[in-house]
Amino acid sequence: MRKIFYCFILLIVIYSFTSCEKEVNEEVIKKNDSKSNEATISENSEKIVYTKFGVLEDEFLYFSDNGIYKTNSSDITKKIKVIDEIANEIDVLNNFIYYTSMDSLIYKIKSDGSEKTKINNESSKNLNVYENNIYYTHERKIQKIDLNGNNKTTLDSEENSLFSIIDIVDKIIYYQLNNDLSTIYTMNIDGSNKTSFSIDKCYEIKILDNWIYYINANDFQKLYKIKINGESKTKITNVSTDILILVDNFIYYQDTKNDHELYKIDINSLKTAKITDDWCDNIVITENYIYYTNINNNQRYIVNLNTLEKTKQEYK
Repeated sequence: MRKIFYCFILLIVIYSFTSCEKEVNEEVIKKNDSKSNEATISENSEKIVYTKFGVLEDEFLYFSDNGIYKTNSSDITKKIKVIDEIANEIDVLNNFIYYTSMDSLIYKIKSDGSEKTKINNESSKNLNVYENNIYYTHERKIQKIDLNGNNKTTLDSEENSLFSIIDIVDKIIYYQLNNDLSTIYTMNIDGSNKTSFSIDKCYEIKILDNWIYYINANDFQKLYKIKINGESKTKITNVSTDILILVDNFIYYQDTKNDHELYKIDINSLKTAKITDDWCDNIVITENYIYYTNINNNQRYIVNLNTLEKTKQEYK
């Protein structure tokens, strides 16, 4: 599975979970997460980190900010506009940007701003590019379409609920029904071998190394993990949180009962460290840095994850 970076709240599509009983927003944006708050889901060796806010491929970070931009990851003070179009979700593969626009349709465009192409003609959410296909939800369906907009296939459908794609790992799609947050469903990327297992009522779900990490709405929004076969459920921390950002072997989370301070916890040793006192929005995490907006002053900051030095992020 590819590495992931995360955006807590999109610049243009904002959602939050303010109580342990609040339902996941229908948009459910993991990859990734990415992958979409993320559903993160392509498997590209060159892709280092991922989120619906932006994608890092090779040396460039692609992101949405009143337009689609790219910036060199070694000098994030300079940004180049790819297209003057707002994107709800973004994924990148082989120098093509795939995104859902404000009309909810899927488009692709080369990273230099050329060859814009419309992929489909139906409202789309939960955008995930995996191998040579695009996976997304349309109303009460999970759809699959190739990178050129051909060979559309409905993988699953439901009369009474919308879908949320959690992740695609090792050719298996993990997803939920929005009216049943206590069950995780799986199927192969061709729609075969559908299975399910029960879990706590949960959201902010991430998958790594055969473990599912999630916020447990049945236990005051605490962090938990469980194996992908539904066994060995374990509480990770007693802190209540509203975000779960999984990067390598660390979970980043905010302490909702302590001014939303940002922490990270090692998923193996469970050692915890504070990152910043700020209440963060639009969070992006790479290998050595975290980028975010301070909600209190709307200023972008950068924190070095090795030294914890914080500086303002200014574009030249």
